[in-house]
Amino acid sequence: MTNFKDLKFTKRFDGVGSLHKFDNGITLSVVAGVGRYCTPREEHPSADSYASFEVGIWGKDGRWLTRDIVPNQNNDVIGWQTRDEIDEIISLIKLK
Repeated sequence: MTNFKDLKFTKRFDGVGSLHKFDNGITLSVVAGVGRYCTPREEHPSADSYASFEVGIWGKDGRWLTRDIVPNQNNDVIGWQTRDEIDEIISLIKLK
C-alpha cells in the first residue's frame, strides 16, 4: 500500500519532489520549495522540513486529472496539502 511515508523524495526545483506512478497509470507529483504552494516556501533538503506540499495528478496520456480525482478542485495543482490529505488523495487515485 502506498502512503505519503512511502513516497521517495529527491532534491529538485529549489526544494524537493516526488513522482509516483501507480499501477493504473496515474502519476502523482508532490513538490515543495521556493515558489511552490507549500509550507514553508523555502528551499530545504528534505521533505521532513515541510508541513504542506503542492500536488498534481495526471494520466498515462499526460492529461491533468487533479480536478477529476479530487472533489471540489478547480485547478491542475492543489496547494498546501498535509501528509494526511495526501494520503486521502492517494486513496482516491487507487480507486480509479
